[in-house]
Amino acid sequence: MKKSHHLALSHDYHLKLVPTSFIDQNKVRTDSFQYTYAHQSFLMVTPGGIAPRGSTVIFRYEVSALEIRYRYTRKPLYHLLTMMCAIIGGIFTVAGIIDRVFFNVHQVLRKKIQLGKQS
Repeated sequence: MKKSHHLALSHDYHLKLVPTSFIDQNKVRTDSFQYTYAHQSFLMVTPGGIAPRGSTVIFRYEVSALEIRYRYTRKPLYHLLTMMCAIIGGIFTVAGIIDRVFFNVHQVLRKKIQLGKQS
C-alpha cells in the first residue's frame, strides 16, 4: 500500500435538493426531487503551516423550501392558426418591401438610361 503525500486532503460535497412535482394532462401528480451538487478538494493547513494528519470528508445538504411545479397544458387550435397567419403575413410583408425596393431601383435606372446619363 502506497502512502499518500497529501495526508491532509479534505473533500467537501454540497448537495441541494429541490422538491418538484409534475402534473400531466390527466391531472395525475408525480412527486420527485431535482438536485445539484458541487465537490471541492483542498489541503488542510494550520496557521503554523503544518498540515494535520488524516483526511476529512464533509457532506452538506440543503433542502429548498420552495417547490417547482411543472403542469402540462395544451394550447388551443386557434393559437396555432394565429401563429400560422402571422408567419404568412410576415412573409408577404417582407416580399412586398423587397419587390418595392427592386421596382424603385428599376424605375430610377430606366429614367437614367432614357436621359442618357447611364455610363
